[in-house]
Amino acid sequence: MKIINKFNTILFDLYFTLVYPQYYENDKQNEYFYLGIDKNTWIKVAEELYQERAIGKIKDPVKMIENIAYSIDPNIPKEKIELATQARIKKI
Repeated sequence: MKIINKFNTILFDLYFTLVYPQYYENDKQNEYFYLGIDKNTWIKVAEELYQERAIGKIKDPVKMIENIAYSIDPNIPKEKIELATQARIKKI
């Protein structure tokens, strides 16, 4: 079998392509609620930092939330990060 190129992996970007992540009408079901962060600020920063998650640089759900949350407020308690992570996992 002749290899046409050197790529061994295909990345399917499910978010914003096949899946559009929705925010619930009830804020208590969204990550930003548990972190005490404004919805629009959360969305803006999450989108700015999306590439790191999309390319697999950050794979752990807790680290994903930390990356976004600590970019907004580095003093958010770990307990709030855990609650926000659980809310995110429930949405997926």
